[in-house]
Amino acid sequence: MAHDEAYSEQEIKDITAREEALGNTVELESEYMYEGRKVYELIISAPKEAGDLAGSFNLWKGYNKEGNGFKIAFNNGKLNSFRDGNDMQWWDRMDKPQKGPALKIKADTKGLVAEGYID
Repeated sequence: MAHDEAYSEQEIKDITAREEALGNTVELESEYMYEGRKVYELIISAPKEAGDLAGSFNLWKGYNKEGNGFKIAFNNGKLNSFRDGNDMQWWDRMDKPQKGPALKIKADTKGLVAEGYID
């Protein structure tokens, strides 16, 4: 964690843009007056370490307690859905239950679209 000072709202925006480009976050800690000028005290925080994902990894492993294995489906290089290894239930990217990986395929040149699920 580091501190910085800004003397205008534009300077806050500039510092924030610079730090966010490096993956850091910027928070306004306080404002005060010094010699007739408003001073903005900023806190700059580095990204969290990969070790902070340990809790998430434990939750991830919990999806396969039954040992049926995970399945992940992609469509055109993008994540489409996920199947857990316990109930063998498929889930879309928004955590809605699905029958299987959902697909939308253009059926013809008139723009008709076929939709369905893979079993």
